[in-house]
Amino acid sequence: MARVNYALLDRPRQTVRIRLNSTVVNARHDGDPAKAESVIVSYVRGGQTYQVRGRACVMACWNMVIPYLVPELPATQKEALAFNVKARSSIPASLCATGGRFTSWGSAM
Repeated sequence: MARVNYALLDRPRQTVRIRLNSTVVNARHDGDPAKAESVIVSYVRGGQTYQVRGRACVMACWNMVIPYLVPELPATQKEALAFNVKARSSIPASLCATGGRFTSWGSAM
């Protein structure tokens, strides 16, 4: 198995930077959402709060948490995110065990 150098994920002057061991507590447009050209993300790391600015951010978390982290979302989007509920699926586990195939999807395991 290849080793991963996690320090390479958050280097200055990279197009995309990933902050490990950090918890986002707020994300907002830098100004009027309709006109803003950047976002400001506040996060906590090691008990300290920091802010970073970027052209965009990806909210890679549970959908039901996003309205709390991005309070400026429109009400309709907040409502829609509340309907996304995780559900356990036994299909992947059974396919791994049996080597089954999703023939209608054209993929095999």
